Amino acid sequence: MFSVEVVLLLYSMKINYPETFVMLRGNHETRTMTTYFNFRSEVLLKYDAQVYEVIMETFDTMPLGCVINDEYLAVHGGLSPQMRTLADINTIMRYSEPPQSGFFCDLLWSDPVDDATAKSHHTFVKNHNRGCSVFFDPSSTNKFLRENNLLSIIRAHEAKSDGYQLHQWNGPSEVPPVITIFSAPNYCDFLKNKGAYMKLKDGAINIQQFSATDHPYVLPEFMDVFQWSLPFVGEKVVDMLYQILKLTSDDTN
Repeated sequence: MFSVEVVLLLYSMKINYPETFVMLRGNHETRTMTTYFNFRSEVLLKYDAQVYEVIMETFDTMPLGCVINDEYLAVHGGLSPQMRTLADINTIMRYSEPPQSGFFCDLLWSDPVDDATAKSHHTFVKNHNRGCSVFFDPSSTNKFLRENNLLSIIRAHEAKSDGYQLHQWNGPSEVPPVITIFSAPNYCDFLKNKGAYMKLKDGAINIQQFSATDHPYVLPEFMDVFQWSLPFVGEKVVDMLYQILKLTSDDTN
């Protein structure tokens, strides 16, 4: 309901803190997903097509990943079988709509496997849940982290009831190789999940949870009160005219 306001808030943060505020592209920052999830309709109702196209152009420029504290890779989705090193990410020509398969797609759409104990002959398997991209498993993840001198991958992409999930593939005493952080509480106004954010300080991981706050009521299709009330007003006017005509007809008789 308020995606435009969220985007404008994020842009204002980027403008005011350009060196310390980093925005990464996710699978929703595309023309296809903004149309499917009604962001395009919201922008057209509140502004116009030109504003929508400008926002889409800014989405095209967003980086696909970043390294935090020289230890964590932040990316929206996850790993790809086409990625061996961090430098591989810079080979992607990102200034476009993401394809439905391949390296670019995987960074935005891939997921860690649900069952960390599952054994397979393939480190990456087709992601049937998404209809695109792949699942990545513990062995491929640990190999990537080891070869790139990283501790963990921080990603989003999956709504979690607690707002986060620590994928403890290396055992409870180790830093989780994958950490899912989902910061949208009560996703799409019906999942009832908590949101979460993560703080890194002095090598410690601190995850904070929060619940959704009720947003202001919005009329269907973002109509204003005048538009919304027109059918009811019209109905009452017609009813009044009918009663007047009926009374006039009775008096004439």
